[in-house]
Amino acid sequence: MERRSQFWDKLSDSYRNIQSRKTGKMTRRIIRFAALCLLSVFVAAMTTSASYMCGDADNGGDVNIGDALYIIGYIFQGGAAPSPLEAGDADCGGDVNIGDALYIIAFIFQGGAPPCCPGPAPESLYVSAGFIGVENGSKTNPFNTLQEALDSAGLNALVTQICLSTDQINSFDNIVDSASDADITGGFTFPAWTPTSSRTVISLMTMPAEHSARFEIRDAGTVQLKKLEIVGSAAGGAGKNSEALFIKNSTAVILDSCRIATTGALAFGSGANGTSGAAQPASPNGGAGQNGTNGGASGGNGGTCPASPELGGLGGGGGYNTGNGASGSPGSGGAPGGAWGNASGNCFSESGAGGMGAIGANGANGAGGVGAASGGAYAFGPERFASNSGSSGTSGSHGKGGGGGGGGGGGASQLVCSADRGGGGGAGGAGGLGGNLGAYGNAGGSSVCITVDGSAVTIYRSNVQTGPGASGGAGGDGSAGGAGGNGGIGGSGPDDSGPGGAGGKGGDGGAGGPGGGGAGGASIGILLVNSGMYTDGGSNGFIISTGGIGGAGGTNPAGGFGGTGANGVSSAVYTL
Repeated sequence: MERRSQFWDKLSDSYRNIQSRKTGKMTRRIIRFAALCLLSVFVAAMTTSASYMCGDADNGGDVNIGDALYIIGYIFQGGAAPSPLEAGDADCGGDVNIGDALYIIAFIFQGGAPPCCPGPAPESLYVSAGFIGVENGSKTNPFNTLQEALDSAGLNALVTQICLSTDQINSFDNIVDSASDADITGGFTFPAWTPTSSRTVISLMTMPAEHSARFEIRDAGTVQLKKLEIVGSAAGGAGKNSEALFIKNSTAVILDSCRIATTGALAFGSGANGTSGAAQPASPNGGAGQNGTNGGASGGNGGTCPASPELGGLGGGGGYNTGNGASGSPGSGGAPGGAWGNASGNCFSESGAGGMGAIGANGANGAGGVGAASGGAYAFGPERFASNSGSSGTSGSHGKGGGGGGGGGGGASQLVCSADRGGGGGAGGAGGLGGNLGAYGNAGGSSVCITVDGSAVTIYRSNVQTGPGASGGAGGDGSAGGAGGNGGIGGSGPDDSGPGGAGGKGGDGGAGGPGGGGAGGASIGILLVNSGMYTDGGSNGFIISTGGIGGAGGTNPAGGFGGTGANGVSSAVYTL
């Protein structure tokens, strides 16, 4: 275009000079005729140089093995040169040599890169899924996929437009990624490439257990999408999102006469349900405290629980002869031991029994988790937007150890008045373990048609349609606390010696707190993040579905409940 403008400027200057000299009518007619002839030659030269097919050395209309043989004949047998010569420079090496023939052979038979050519490229590339043959993006040999055209346009700044035929353009990639400034226009017939009022459907495929596929435009200048239908499929994994179009760090993206949807022909494409929380770890109950041992001549040992620090107290030893018994030790929680038994002091009175150890206190129940609030957060990554998850409950506290029983008083036999020892006190039982917490419920997946990240988008005469957000996951249930251990039985004293007191029972562990439910997934037409901007150009239609149901909170055996998650956001335009 610049060369044509310079040509016209020079031609106009010459014409004005001739007029100023008052040249005769015949002279002016001759000059006009000569100028038109020169212009015809100029335009023909421009058209010829700009319309050749890269790699089509023999000018046959496509790229095949004949072009490689044509180049070999030109190099080694003095054959005719490719016309134009640039068409034979398939590897962009700057000249035509045997390497270009090998490059074409690799392209045809080994799936190599298509010929690139250093000369001027056509302003448009063409895509038709129905074409069968060697693809080079021309009208006669269009690409089969949009990604191929976008990759080619990204390497050639002269490409200003990509034209799509009305047959469905399938994507074989999970993400169609565009870093080109070329406009993308659908609705053309193939092979005539006549524009119609129909939209071209771009069908995006989803990988298993992943977020839905999406069309991405990143780091572009001004790009127009016209007469396209971009459909995001349903998410392929738990808690994943469905998204159709993602625009990041682009100056101005224009949508005209498009339909952007997270819905297919038969069913809405939606985010997947969040997963429910589980008890952490998986053990259902707290461990029971071990029983204290029975008292004998000395007190019994305190009960233990391998995973709990809450131990039972030692039983007190029995008194000997006329001596008093010893008191039992307190349990780990400070529960007092039983008092010692008094000795009678003579041969004909029974000595006192040891006191029973105190019962250990029960552990406190864990607090329930909070249900997730409405809304969510955005981060540049696989999922982009994420609704909120609930919070986990807290674990139950361990029960306290019971106190040890007191030792019985010593005494003498009524028959022979001999010295005897009182019975030892039983030990206290260990406290039970606290119950496990319930984990939080995960958020449901969201349905977002268009995400605009740090970019500006203007939409005209288009439809935006979302699928529903998915349900949030339920909070996990808290488990029961373990039972405390029983105290040991006090030892019996012979004849008039006093028996030992029983150890106190350990306290039961508290129940684990249940988890809070996750929020439902959102249903959003246009999500604006990082100062993204949206301008409504007019005649647009929005069909917005509902947000997902929030997940229920978990429960525990003590009657506790986790909070319920909020329902997901439902909005045509949502700003974070």
